[in-house]
Amino acid sequence: MSPVVSPDRSAESSGSPLEVQRLAVLRSYDVLDVPADVELDDVVHAAAMLCGVPHATLNLIDESRQCQLTTVGFEGADSARSDSMCALHFLDGEVVHVPDASVHEVYRTNPWVDGRLGRVRLYASAPLISPGGHSLGSLCVFDTAPGELTAAQLDGLERLARVVVALFERRRQTRVAESYAGEARRYAAQARRHVEQAQELAARAQQLAARDAELRLVLDATSDAFLAVDADQRITSWNAAAERVFGWTAAEALGRTLVDTIVPPGAAAAHSAGFARFLATGTQRLTGTVEVPARHRDGTALVVELTLTPVRTDGQQIVYAAVRDVTDRRRLEQEARSLAGIVAGARDAIVSVDGTGTITSWNAAAERLYGYRAEEVLGAGLERLASHVEAQQLRAWLIRATSGSGAAPVDARDTVGRHRDGHDVEVSITVSPVLDAAGAVVGASLAARDIAERRRAEAALHEAERRFSLAFTHAPTGVLITALTGESAGRFLNTNPAVCRMLGYTREELLGKTFADVTHPEDLHVSREQVRRLVAGEVSTAHLEKRYVRADGTVIWVALDMAVVHDDEGRALYAVTHVEDVTGKRADRQRLAASERRFRLAFDTAPVGMVIVGLGEDDGGRILQVNSTLCRFTGLSTAELLARDVRELVHPADREGSSAALAPLLRGERTHDELELRFHHVDGTVRWGLLSATAMTGAATDGSSGRHLLCLIEDVTARKAAEQALRHQALHDGLTGLPNRTLLHDRLEHAVAAAGRSGTGVGVLFCDLDGFKAVNDSAGHGAGDELLRTVAARFAACLRPGDTLARLGGDEFAAVCPDVTGAEDLRVIARRLLDALREPVSVAAGTFVVGVSVGAHLAGAGDRSGGGPGDRAERALARADAAMYEAKRAGKNRVHLDEGESCRAGAAVSAALVP
Repeated sequence: MSPVVSPDRSAESSGSPLEVQRLAVLRSYDVLDVPADVELDDVVHAAAMLCGVPHATLNLIDESRQCQLTTVGFEGADSARSDSMCALHFLDGEVVHVPDASVHEVYRTNPWVDGRLGRVRLYASAPLISPGGHSLGSLCVFDTAPGELTAAQLDGLERLARVVVALFERRRQTRVAESYAGEARRYAAQARRHVEQAQELAARAQQLAARDAELRLVLDATSDAFLAVDADQRITSWNAAAERVFGWTAAEALGRTLVDTIVPPGAAAAHSAGFARFLATGTQRLTGTVEVPARHRDGTALVVELTLTPVRTDGQQIVYAAVRDVTDRRRLEQEARSLAGIVAGARDAIVSVDGTGTITSWNAAAERLYGYRAEEVLGAGLERLASHVEAQQLRAWLIRATSGSGAAPVDARDTVGRHRDGHDVEVSITVSPVLDAAGAVVGASLAARDIAERRRAEAALHEAERRFSLAFTHAPTGVLITALTGESAGRFLNTNPAVCRMLGYTREELLGKTFADVTHPEDLHVSREQVRRLVAGEVSTAHLEKRYVRADGTVIWVALDMAVVHDDEGRALYAVTHVEDVTGKRADRQRLAASERRFRLAFDTAPVGMVIVGLGEDDGGRILQVNSTLCRFTGLSTAELLARDVRELVHPADREGSSAALAPLLRGERTHDELELRFHHVDGTVRWGLLSATAMTGAATDGSSGRHLLCLIEDVTARKAAEQALRHQALHDGLTGLPNRTLLHDRLEHAVAAAGRSGTGVGVLFCDLDGFKAVNDSAGHGAGDELLRTVAARFAACLRPGDTLARLGGDEFAAVCPDVTGAEDLRVIARRLLDALREPVSVAAGTFVVGVSVGAHLAGAGDRSGGGPGDRAERALARADAAMYEAKRAGKNRVHLDEGESCRAGAAVSAALVP
């Protein structure tokens, strides 16, 4: 509620650019038509108390109305801007003070003055000015009776108006911070989803890596990295897969040490010691894989599994390392064991006989084939093994051979033998003569091979071919067989259904095309260069991403892994290429990169301080990333903050409490928490910050992964100062700075309660100045205020440490004196107050003589009147007040002790001063 705006002035400001800007700022605070916060209610009540009036209101002025956001002493309501008293001068940015609006030429006809809306007489308002200088409304106080406010009250009203704007600003900044925090949480959730999708794709890729033995040639195109080092750990061999895994080309890697190339700095010592131990064992191959940390050329941390093999060539020790994943290693180990079993089972049964056909030797394979142990058949005839006809034919051959007639070896031929248990054994037998030193035939050696095993092997080969055909046909990734030389160079020799579906062609259509026919024109030179290098033998495998053009003309991105098949003379015959459609993966990577850029922009430009803190074993509490707002909040640069533990920023007095408050969040019991803390600034000051902490898992903006803590720190120093100022104003006198009646009563209540426990007394002194009205009447209220401040300082000097002096209003003071042992002690303190005014008081307007009438009461453990400490405190203050009036009636300028004791000021003081 404010003065009426004249028609001319309203027309002048309405619709102007400044008015449009002012209304935009007002609406940005989102306080119009919204219930007022408790803090705003407290400010308006404080304004009424400060000015000593029954009515106060917080008015906001928009283009057409006055919105009374919160009121004291009456029920507020919106009214037309043309009826507003505040709308006249709030744009001037100055405090308005009108002792009697009914006689003021501008205000006397206003509806709030002439009785239509109210009968305002005393009126004062302070403008609400935004940080940008725009007037929002006013903080107004008024009374229905004429009156006048002091300069201190008007100054306090203006300060409270600034507190209101500060509360508006805090509300706006809180909304902005919440908006940024919500956006950051959405970006973090999106990043987690991308990570989960990437992990899912990686798991699928591992499943696709499993193949039968017949697909080894195809798997060569996606083989793992292989490298070789000498005894000094210098790299002597480096394949294309190693280039992809570690980022170094072969030309760059050859000659470098493992420590300088792929070993992380922190693991260099352990790696070198382990490598030396491995060479010292003399083993041909490490008994298992070794999982070790590694690093990419760009510094990215890797974990790889190595299979190491030392080889001595030309007197030089070389160690070959195969970098493999767990799935491939186990598959290859299983294949090695299966191959060893097949070789052991395929060994022929070897049986030797002399010239008469008597068995002379019998190996373990023969035991398995025929079922006889060696000791059971040695010395026996061939009838144990073969039919009678077969045995006779072999003896006839031996007779011819041993007689010198000569006998050529008998080529392998199928026959039927006899097992120990009586069943037939189908075997293929080869017979060779056994010669003595002179070259004469002395016997024969029979090599018997189980035909059933061969037939099983043939069946197994047929089954393997069938599985290879099924695997090639039903493989989930595309496979292309491409000719590399001759007239068909570049033409597809074979394709599987997956690549046909991928490109939209039938198999017959693709077999009539070359790789150039389906390659995007802009990528063709890259493909041809890779083929040239493969044919020339510069590389054995190749990996690249390029674009294919489908049959319908659409373009897709594919990842190719190529390996070359050579003939016996090393000439390149054809390439086996794995084809994977990575169009979706590339789009995912691009979306993830865009998301990370948006998060980085929001992080760096947020108006609140933001910091990401590590929660892992290695980086727990360490600051990983900060924004510029936090640098300004602390006064430290980004480099200085990144070198610190986040707990170093917190004020020492708040560290223990903050650690306890955040402990459930660090343990994973909660994901979010908020608290207010004090922080150090580099200039030595202390800043208050509202800390909002959120635990998150995933990649931070600096590239690190794991668990992190995202902290938003809002600077609330101004709000805390405003709150402190409000608390002080609510409990202290605005003129003298002394405690007011509320604080005096609180301390008196505590002193009475303490006296009940200790058995001592509490002295209460009620003081009223004598002759003060004459000062106001003769020199004015300004001189009276100055005199009151001087008297307050003299009285305070007379009291003991721990005593409380308060101003109750006007020229009334009171003192609470705990731990008083008796009435005489209380008299001594009272006489000091009398003595403090023996000397005249000099102020700017002149020198004045004033006195003081003091009422004294001793309260304490002897009080049997009942009630609690609050009731006893009220009674003690009332009795001291009554004693003061007794001193007034007795002639003023003296002390009257409750229970009828009194003394004249002069005599009492004089007696007190006599040694």
